[in-house]
Amino acid sequence: MRFLFVAFLLFLCGISSAAAVPPSPAGGGCFEIYAPGDYAFVADHDDFDSKHLLKNGFTIEMWFYVSRPMEELNTATGQPFDKWVMLYKADNYQLTLHPTGTPFSEAPLAPGETPSINQWHYIATVFGKGYFQRVVNTLLQESQGGFLPPKDTDSPLCIGGGLAPLPSTFPGPFLGKPFWVPFTGGFIDEVRISDIVRYPRFENLRGTIKVPRGAFEPDEHTVALWHFDVDGSPGSKWRDASGNGHHLTYHGTSLGVEPASKLATTWGELKLRR
Repeated sequence: MRFLFVAFLLFLCGISSAAAVPPSPAGGGCFEIYAPGDYAFVADHDDFDSKHLLKNGFTIEMWFYVSRPMEELNTATGQPFDKWVMLYKADNYQLTLHPTGTPFSEAPLAPGETPSINQWHYIATVFGKGYFQRVVNTLLQESQGGFLPPKDTDSPLCIGGGLAPLPSTFPGPFLGKPFWVPFTGGFIDEVRISDIVRYPRFENLRGTIKVPRGAFEPDEHTVALWHFDVDGSPGSKWRDASGNGHHLTYHGTSLGVEPASKLATTWGELKLRR
């Protein structure tokens, strides 16, 4: 009886945790990043190399949710900052998220903006011919930094915090220590990669866009699309909805059970929260 009571309480905790996070504007399921080693990946393919994608430009877009404040850089105390590698292809390109005041130009957020917690945000990176732009919710801003060179690498495409930090070489309190730490405590939904520029280039390098609502729909320009929905069939959470067969594989120790029913959700939460 005691065992059943404990299991029941854990089941209720699982329901409360899930209910605390509203569905994204795209609806459906999502991918939660519990630990630094949690990420999903797909093996290398020509479709994902920037050398191929830059022929006509390409767009990476997704929804994300932050459930705790991000740690900010403190050089006086040696406090590293949170850096969430949301999508990356090693030695090719990446889409990262980190708080205001960190010295990395590839951040998708506009200067002076740290994402609000307990809220879904839409972000996108648009790579055109000789330029790239960042979209945060409705704001589009062209980057003044360097440009991505076309490459052909054999690294997998990863979604979530799978990029390990390197020891800092900067003199000071971070020397030999991680300058940043992987971000956890957030969710990703609706990731789409397209072999086309989906937003116009504004003359003043800044403008507003209409944020897409509802699930992303595949079209002839969709390279890969992941809804992270579970329909009860094995592996459905990681399935590519573009029709190109770029299904994801989960890497980590937190998702030992893919919930498909209330009982599976109970033991899934036990595994996830250990």
